[in-house]
Amino acid sequence: MQTTVFEAKAVKFGTYACGKAHGSAAAAVRAGAHNASSFQSKAVFQSKARNGSSRAQTVLVRAEDADTDYSVFSLSYDIENASDELTKDWKPTINVAVSGAAGQISNHLLFMLASGEVYGKDQPINLKMLGSTGSYEALQGVAMELEDSLYPLLRSVDIGINAEEIFEDADWALLIGAKPRGPGMERSDLLEMNGSIFSAQGKALDKVAKKDVKVMVVGNPCNTNALICQKNAPSLDPKNFHALTRLDENRAKSQLALKAGVFYTEVSNVAIWGNHSTTQVPDYVNAKIGGAPAVDLIDDLEWCQETMTPLVATRGGALIKKWGRSSAASTAVSIADAIRALVVPTAEGDCFSTAVITDGNPYSDNIPEGIVFSMPATSTGDGNYEICENFVIDEWLEKKIAASVEELSKEKDCVKHLFGEYGGACDVDSSEDTSLPGDVQDEL
Repeated sequence: MQTTVFEAKAVKFGTYACGKAHGSAAAAVRAGAHNASSFQSKAVFQSKARNGSSRAQTVLVRAEDADTDYSVFSLSYDIENASDELTKDWKPTINVAVSGAAGQISNHLLFMLASGEVYGKDQPINLKMLGSTGSYEALQGVAMELEDSLYPLLRSVDIGINAEEIFEDADWALLIGAKPRGPGMERSDLLEMNGSIFSAQGKALDKVAKKDVKVMVVGNPCNTNALICQKNAPSLDPKNFHALTRLDENRAKSQLALKAGVFYTEVSNVAIWGNHSTTQVPDYVNAKIGGAPAVDLIDDLEWCQETMTPLVATRGGALIKKWGRSSAASTAVSIADAIRALVVPTAEGDCFSTAVITDGNPYSDNIPEGIVFSMPATSTGDGNYEICENFVIDEWLEKKIAASVEELSKEKDCVKHLFGEYGGACDVDSSEDTSLPGDVQDEL
């Protein structure tokens, strides 16, 4: 099993340096070598082998023999040595890979993942964090904070800048990192720049991740980035690629609750259709409040059609104006919500929003195949989903959905060469800028 993740000398923890070393690096560490930087080694809590064994092999050297003090996950745990009372009901450990792991969103999300708040209090995880050369030291700092937080369910942390190493055997890949739009940059330039990132990550996932890996794309433009990633991973199930629109759903629920004067838990069956952009369509038509149609409680059709969508779409920009920060925390919460929607059964009469490949969708009269489009879905909690088939598409929804379809089709035309398709012109720069104001973007 390939476990080399980051270049390190010996890793110091207290009186001893403790790391999992491999090949020549192991020999160097056992010999107390002072110059092991030419080797690759890994500092871990616990590493689960392919055959299911949870035993960890550990090499100890005295601190004075350790050349560098990283203090990053240098203690190796073995689940078999943990309290039976603690672990008796635990599920098998899963591998969760996160790109952009040193960014603002991840700074909130990683601790939610490690605490058991997302996958469950009985689900141990190995965190595999992907960064870049520029963010590598920050990744070490994040790992140190995770170490200091003493999460029992967090069995290991890997940090690195090589996607194939971090994505190896991944059960979940949360692709948060992307390049933000710079001054004077055209939308076509942004699509091309991030397209090359997500095509490479798709190829890496295709090569080394588990074949049932669930992929959540957050880096924007997330719908088209998810399409690029999926198309570059032909051996993986296309249905397992998602783009995040749950934050849009959460914002829509909040606005409906405020307008109706109820607590947000009363709001259900809210869908976001389309792109994660200003062409998104928050669906008031099928939404429910207290189990009744939302329009029965909100007798204001103009507000539903003309006011709610801009409120949802511009929420991030309004947030920045209020306190000068982006919506990193609520984005992280929405990622957690999106994951839980797949691992916890959907409540009867409810749905969740996720942008997925449209092939075989039940709304083919309005939504063509071949794009990643947000639609309402349900799950039995096994990580899979089904698109809801009973949503009413009225004249207003049909018109709004068509605008989002057109936008995503244009974006696809700009990037299809990244997955071996040709023809069509890239015509996004002449269109109105539909990126969401204040949308947070964690760099790699």
